[in-house]
Amino acid sequence: MRWLDREARQPDIVQSHLRAYLKAVIAHLINEQHLTLVTLARARYPLARSIVARIEALRTAAAGRQFRQLVLDGGWKIKADLNQRFEFLSGNYAVSATDRYRGKWRFDKHFYPVLAKLEDGTEEFKCAVVIDSHPKVKHWVRNLERDVQGAFWLPVSHGRFFPDFICELVDGRILVVEYKGAHLRNQPSEIEKDEVGRLWARQSDGKCLF
Repeated sequence: MRWLDREARQPDIVQSHLRAYLKAVIAHLINEQHLTLVTLARARYPLARSIVARIEALRTAAAGRQFRQLVLDGGWKIKADLNQRFEFLSGNYAVSATDRYRGKWRFDKHFYPVLAKLEDGTEEFKCAVVIDSHPKVKHWVRNLERDVQGAFWLPVSHGRFFPDFICELVDGRILVVEYKGAHLRNQPSEIEKDEVGRLWARQSDGKCLF
């Protein structure tokens, strides 16, 4: 038990609570699955990995439930405020030299002379081409994928979500675009992103679209 407690220790879980959980797991394996202590001792490393993975799954599920209660079900209003608004400002695009687009296509409406990583021929690239050629788009930005200067994000249960593209339309509205292939559309994390984006747009008083 002491060895398993060390291997499965979590910084956000009180040690006494973790030990109680580990005791319950071992009791279940012995009494319900009819495994012996010798068998568990021999399989201690995969057992520890399985327990850590299970704790992470429970943590993720709990965060998702709490996020839905606080945000998606109306307890907390996501607004298009300074924390969730992109500003088209010169020098406000902290893309590193290694993360810049190096393809051959010329994007005429990208707000900055360089744009973040994008690979020619990919579905995201094709989406960017459509955005760049759309008559209602004044200019746009390939969003950065981490929390740096010039990045746009929205809150999700597992942290922050960075959509693919930010556009300013000719009528002044902001359009946020997140591209996803059909094979990813029904994943819970992607559904959550879509719900958060649509909620953010609804709270913008018609100034933003998702």
